[in-house]
Amino acid sequence: MDNRVALAKVSFTDVSHCFGGVTKNLARLLASSSSSSSTSDESVVVFELLFDKSLPPVYVSWSGDVISSPVDILTINADYAASLGLTHGREVVVRPLPPIITPCQR
Repeated sequence: MDNRVALAKVSFTDVSHCFGGVTKNLARLLASSSSSSSTSDESVVVFELLFDKSLPPVYVSWSGDVISSPVDILTINADYAASLGLTHGREVVVRPLPPIITPCQR
């Protein structure tokens, strides 16, 4: 089991998709959880967010967007985040999940 985790603050954006963006530090953690055979430009990484012990974890996909910030943040569409129970500025534990589906190519 992969025990690498990081803390990040949630930052709402107006992007119109459900993928999260992360800082360089988080990107290194997330990318290192993938096997070298699945880290192509088209692979999608899923990570688990823990933020309330009384609630189950939520899951967000990361498709490679890296943002610049001096602190570790996770950017996510405001509507999608709200549907997951997340609030702007909320600190979350980010845990990358190992890839379970091998990416396919056309």
